[in-house]
Amino acid sequence: MSKPSGTESLSHNAATLENLFFAKKDAKLLSIRRAEQTLEQRKAALQEFTSFSTETINELVENGIDQHTLKAVSLIPLLAVAWADHHLDQKETKSILRAAHAEGIDDGSDEYELLEHWLNEEPEPSLFQAWKHLIAESVQKLSAEEAQSLESQVLKLTQRVAEAAGGLLGFASVSDEENGVLQEIKGAFSV
Repeated sequence: MSKPSGTESLSHNAATLENLFFAKKDAKLLSIRRAEQTLEQRKAALQEFTSFSTETINELVENGIDQHTLKAVSLIPLLAVAWADHHLDQKETKSILRAAHAEGIDDGSDEYELLEHWLNEEPEPSLFQAWKHLIAESVQKLSAEEAQSLESQVLKLTQRVAEAAGGLLGFASVSDEENGVLQEIKGAFSV
């Protein structure tokens, strides 16, 4: 295999730069298209995609959730526990990222970008409130066994996040603030 000549190399580099330019341009256009979509359009699209009440849809969309980022909703209680003390520990972040990957949230996806935002900047309390409304609605539509299974799964994951930062020599591994949020999560399932 021969080495490309100077002109072939320049031509190859130009093609690579051109492809990179258009990939960035396409990504920017997609971002602009999403931004241009009105709040009402995002609400209508999410309403078509789910069976949640108008109130819950409004809360979700106002907190950045749409049909493209709906998977990220499952991580909201984990974030609420991790941010309970208004500080996100590196071990808590790793625990949340493991849960995200287990949930099928891939790096670079819309859900992942939203998650990164939540990991870098503490979400508004309204996000957790929207999740609690969503769970209250969901539990009413599930059988008792399904609701119990969902509650058990959520509590297991949130407990892992709460314990991730650890404590002093294994004591007090879950703070009072985290315990408070864990109780709120448990309460969201009690309809």
